[in-house]
Amino acid sequence: MDQERPVKLSDISKALNLSVSTVSRALNDSHEIGEETKRIVQSYAARVNYRPNLIAQSLKEMNTRYIAIIVPEISNSFFAEIVNGVEFVANNQGYHVVIYQTHDSTEREINIIRDVARRKADGLLLSPSTNQTEVNEVMKSIGAKLPVVYFDRVPSDNYCHKVVCDNYQAAFDATTWLIKQGKRRIAHMAGPSGISISIERLAGYSAALLNAGISVDPNLIRYSNFLAREAWDNLRDLEEKYQPDAYFASSDRLSFYCYEAVQKLPEPRASEVKIVGFTNAPFAHLLRPKLSAIVQPAFDMGKIAAEMLLNTITKKNKDIEYGFIKLPAVLKNTE
Repeated sequence: MDQERPVKLSDISKALNLSVSTVSRALNDSHEIGEETKRIVQSYAARVNYRPNLIAQSLKEMNTRYIAIIVPEISNSFFAEIVNGVEFVANNQGYHVVIYQTHDSTEREINIIRDVARRKADGLLLSPSTNQTEVNEVMKSIGAKLPVVYFDRVPSDNYCHKVVCDNYQAAFDATTWLIKQGKRRIAHMAGPSGISISIERLAGYSAALLNAGISVDPNLIRYSNFLAREAWDNLRDLEEKYQPDAYFASSDRLSFYCYEAVQKLPEPRASEVKIVGFTNAPFAHLLRPKLSAIVQPAFDMGKIAAEMLLNTITKKNKDIEYGFIKLPAVLKNTE
């Protein structure tokens, strides 16, 4: 056989005196082919270094065997763990994963979504930017042409697949823990207003205060985007005017901004102020004092989201209601 050109199915067919369809089914481990025939075909294919024509295969199957995932920032340990979970599932099922970052730019995100649709991705995993309304409208215009599963930041629409953390309960538990430490003036550094995680975490924080008989003070609630300047302006104003005895931070970056701000305070105040924040940073427990952290099951979120998407792509859940999975978070470093 001429080894200067790629080995084709027809070459294996001729060498083994089998039909092309039998060879193809044997290589794809079809139940229609006997185990001995599969062994012979697969062994021969490996010996002659056969590689399937992925382009031809994609055209035949009407798919590209790739899915896209859009995240705000891959350097964030939470999103990095989610991507690992997605790749674990997708790669095991023969799908490639293409990762896009938006850096919370709505314009960039919309351009990426349209590009993913034009490139005929089999599906999309999406954690929308801070302007969820505009992004959701673009997704609706694309429609069923692009199967999508939302994760972390999700729309309120019930007609979509969603995988989230139980933000309300996590925020409630974290705020309750601060109250048990004797804290009453608990400031909440919230994320951008209007996105699902900000709304749910604020609700959990407020409920915990009311449950303990503490009124919710709007002056202690500050919305911040994920830029340092706005967060620091909020922290400076809180310290100058209200001097909170604790901070509850709604995101990874905001947690560390709060931590840094408190460390700059004079003693004994710096040692007295408690901080709890959402973060999956693996080094939070190494800080001194430790940063009490709400850790989300990011790897599992990625796995579940990928499984949900691939089931949608293969139409296994065509007649099933849209999936909504809510996973618990864990409060760590509270000793």
